Amino acid sequence: MAYYEGLDENRTIPASWMAAHYDFTEQSAYGGRHAKAFLAAGGTYAIAYTDPNLIPFCKAPFTRANGEAPGACGGPMGSQLQSDESAWLHDSGGGRLHVISDGPRKQGSWQERTNPMSATLRSVYRSYTAGIADAGANAFLIDDADPAYDTTYFHYKFGTLSKELEALGGDADPSWLNGQAALAAAAVRPVFYNGGGAKALNLAFLAKPNVAGRMIENCASYPSYWAGNMDALLYTTETQRYAICLNYGRTGTNAPADRIFDLASWYLTYDPKYSVIFNDLGAFSDGTTTYPEFAVAPTQPLTTARDAAIATLRSSTGIYVREFASCYQAGTSIGPCAALVNPDSKPHPLPALHDRYARRLTLDARSWYSGGAADWSSNIPAQLGPYSALILRG
Repeated sequence: MAYYEGLDENRTIPASWMAAHYDFTEQSAYGGRHAKAFLAAGGTYAIAYTDPNLIPFCKAPFTRANGEAPGACGGPMGSQLQSDESAWLHDSGGGRLHVISDGPRKQGSWQERTNPMSATLRSVYRSYTAGIADAGANAFLIDDADPAYDTTYFHYKFGTLSKELEALGGDADPSWLNGQAALAAAAVRPVFYNGGGAKALNLAFLAKPNVAGRMIENCASYPSYWAGNMDALLYTTETQRYAICLNYGRTGTNAPADRIFDLASWYLTYDPKYSVIFNDLGAFSDGTTTYPEFAVAPTQPLTTARDAAIATLRSSTGIYVREFASCYQAGTSIGPCAALVNPDSKPHPLPALHDRYARRLTLDARSWYSGGAADWSSNIPAQLGPYSALILRG
């Protein structure tokens, strides 16, 4: 997966190249030209970004640059929801919940929280997605979704809890989940959601109609969340739903170490039908975010994590390992390959492996679009340092 017009990235690349190298792309809400061209060239999903959960510019104490008066909501959804208070969540004093964790209340940062249990919200979202579908997208991302009413998150994001949900008591979680599911079902095309929450509730959400899969943001980038995110990728693909692993990288750049760590982590969870890797680690010199290491593909795993638990792939030395009997690069066989990951803060020696490997993956300085290729070096270390990984081949 790659941005294609979404976040203004890769928009100058021909659709034929994108469809030959990527299965999924993310567009902005109305990136119709890119979505239509990508799908016409053979792409699988042109996913348009939406966020019906947080609406910008509502009741903000500023005047927007385009002249909207304070108090007006931005965008087509906000303008239709503004007059119906049942479409919003409120604090105990009756004020709408607004985001406080994005820093000072300033232009661009004010967002208010909708009520997913609202029939008005669902109706407006359906109309909104119909317009985007007409522009070319064949799926939608629902950002800021969560199958659970997470009070810790609410305190962090809004500084308070929801009056409506607190009044439900023990029924808050099922009501919240049903509201999120109804919102997803209101979309006119399949949806992917970006959010957290407990395993059981995510499994319930993934089983709902019109939910095609889940995005896990920064899935391999933060060591403290690494194991939990790997487990989430595993149990998502086990439900036969797409698991999108979105990485920004620990350094915020396209550093080779970050890229290999992300790719090797993904290999540990890889399912050939439902696993999707989506990196956005910083632009190459040509301005694109296209990664030549995606041309390397593993098949025929010798082991697979059991019980959707990444811990079952941890070797006796502390390194997580998954080996594959047959691997390919740009469609050409390269023999067996292996992914080794050390997500710990201390080094670990390499474990004994099923196959013998002579080379490790290194990375070209060029983007995939500019002709960059994944290279191989014979210099294989005896141990893996903290937060590092290797991909090996015969």
